[in-house]
Amino acid sequence: MSLPRKNQSNQLAITRSHAFVNHFVVYIGAPVDDNGGEAEFALSNNVKQIFVVAHQRPAHLLHRLGFARARCEKCGKDFLVANSCKGRGMRPGCNTRRMVETAAHLVEHVFPAVAVRQWVVVFPTRVRYFLDRDADCLKRVAGIAMREVQRATAGASTSTAAAGRSGGVLFVHRFGATLNAHVHLHLCMLDGVVAQGRQGLVFRRAEVDEACVERVQAAVRQRVLGLFERRGLLSRETVGIMQGWGHRGGFSVHAGERVAAQDSAGRERLLRYCARPMFAAERLVWSGEGAQVR
Repeated sequence: MSLPRKNQSNQLAITRSHAFVNHFVVYIGAPVDDNGGEAEFALSNNVKQIFVVAHQRPAHLLHRLGFARARCEKCGKDFLVANSCKGRGMRPGCNTRRMVETAAHLVEHVFPAVAVRQWVVVFPTRVRYFLDRDADCLKRVAGIAMREVQRATAGASTSTAAAGRSGGVLFVHRFGATLNAHVHLHLCMLDGVVAQGRQGLVFRRAEVDEACVERVQAAVRQRVLGLFERRGLLSRETVGIMQGWGHRGGFSVHAGERVAAQDSAGRERLLRYCARPMFAAERLVWSGEGAQVR
């Protein structure tokens, strides 16, 4: 059995991860603010469960998940390597393995060798609260974003065929760069449409410009606010106020990242970025003598 590369770095990442989880479990058990009172913000149950599972002891994981026995040929020392937990928790090895496998599968078996564009859809804080706690609402909003991006891509393509279709993969991100609750969407989409030609299927590129992105943003805002009003999550008066907000009402759409058709490595890097874990272990550092992690 071959040993993991950069074993010392991996061990440091695991140590940082466990330390972070240990502190975080204390926080979610009794959240307090700076004045010692109860914090106004509380994480949803599904996010708390991620940290609770990650807090389980290594011995328990070996029993639960199974393990492989490895032996060093030089020193003769044996050690146990736990199998992947297959979850979406805090373990750097499991998360990184999933990221790499997902990107490799999409590049080799899903995406054709055509140009790919990343679309990022961000929502206002008032909307994120419901997206974080209502799975069905998040699914419907993700469907709205996907259909509007597909419609805009088809409208910006050079194809004259009415049946031309675009496609892609959508990733839901629940955290921001500082691990704040920040639900937003990353869409890796074909930068064009596939249509039926005389000799089979052909790909026609899209000319996505700023006006195209603005149309997607306006359509997503209108449809999402309408959905929230119909579901009773926002009142009609609140929806009217939010539609009149400046700066696009807190809705934001970006589509500036494009990978050329011949850049297979670039497509895989983009997909790894979209499938990345919630945080990078390398960004966790020890702070002070109290073994705090930040």
